[in-house]
Amino acid sequence: MISEQYLHTIVTTKSAFNNSVFMLEHACERCCFQSQFLDAILNLRRGYCEALTGQEFPRVPYTAEMMHDENRIYRQLSDALQSLIFDVNRASLAAL
Repeated sequence: MISEQYLHTIVTTKSAFNNSVFMLEHACERCCFQSQFLDAILNLRRGYCEALTGQEFPRVPYTAEMMHDENRIYRQLSDALQSLIFDVNRASLAAL
């Protein structure tokens, strides 16, 4: 079982992550910026949160398979975020 302190940390971090992706999405909408990488981030968001907490969070222990899924989706998110940054930079340079 997850301790109350770690449970609070996980839930708070998950909420901050969701809010950050939401803000990123709306910032791109306000700038009329579209990117396949933003779409990938939005699609990966739910899978990452599920992998982060597991399907029966917090009742079931975190298994090796769950850790592997969380790491895999984290890497995919990281790649998509880096690619989105490159897209934004490329669009900024093109606008000059």
